[in-house]
Amino acid sequence: MELKPSEPAARILRCLGLLLDVTSDDVEQHFATLDEDFVSALSGYAANIRDKMTPRELFQVFGSLMWANFAIMRQPLARWSTALDHIRETARMMYKNPDAWDSPVSVPATVQDELNEMIEIAKVATLTLKDLFQPSTNSTQWSDACSTCFGYLRYSEGSVYGLSRSFEGLDIYTAELLAGADSLASASDVPVQIMDNQPAIRALIKGHSTTKAGNLIIRRLWETFAQPTAYVSWAPSGCNHSDPMSRGCGRYPVTVQSGAPCIHVRAPEQLRWTPRPLRK
Repeated sequence: MELKPSEPAARILRCLGLLLDVTSDDVEQHFATLDEDFVSALSGYAANIRDKMTPRELFQVFGSLMWANFAIMRQPLARWSTALDHIRETARMMYKNPDAWDSPVSVPATVQDELNEMIEIAKVATLTLKDLFQPSTNSTQWSDACSTCFGYLRYSEGSVYGLSRSFEGLDIYTAELLAGADSLASASDVPVQIMDNQPAIRALIKGHSTTKAGNLIIRRLWETFAQPTAYVSWAPSGCNHSDPMSRGCGRYPVTVQSGAPCIHVRAPEQLRWTPRPLRK
């Protein structure tokens, strides 16, 4: 962060609705959270969540929560998919009728509950340097799907593990997203997950999808993922090690013995959301 030269030296800084605190001499105790004014504004929004709200009111509260989530909370929006879907529906309505900005619309009870839950989490959320740590990876995983089957492979410590499943009635995007999520859920360490479907990759990294099925998959992954994070990358279909697994439904590919890195694999991106801590 670059500050103006006239900014006085301090160990507490408030900016963009955030409070940055480095007062401790122990760097592990430095943290960021929402500042008092932002928390107060969220409390005011919570008091106005009701059965009927205007699009302006809805977007004010959800827009504020989007920033709080991106900056501090680091949760997948698929966790609150009902509220997310309602915001999308309201936005479509506004596109068709821009004059309805201040006309009250019905807000289902489930949406109200999710908005209030987001607010309560945001008010107490804290981000530390430990939360921003980028752990090294110990395994590489590949996943792929076709019209009736998906599969994945994991290379780790000189060994390989593979699995395939058959299914019915899924479009290719949902099948690819399910394959990647299932592969990640099986990880025994911090993995690099390589896929060849870019929309599914973006959904996994962001933590939400444009479809109900996609959000359900990501929410289930958030609930069960046991690792601190993961990295996701893209490779062309012709380089996908798990392609034969998805098409042969159980047949290991010829690349299984080498596990050689592919020169076409893009630089992996870390998940932008934090997995749910599992109860011991």
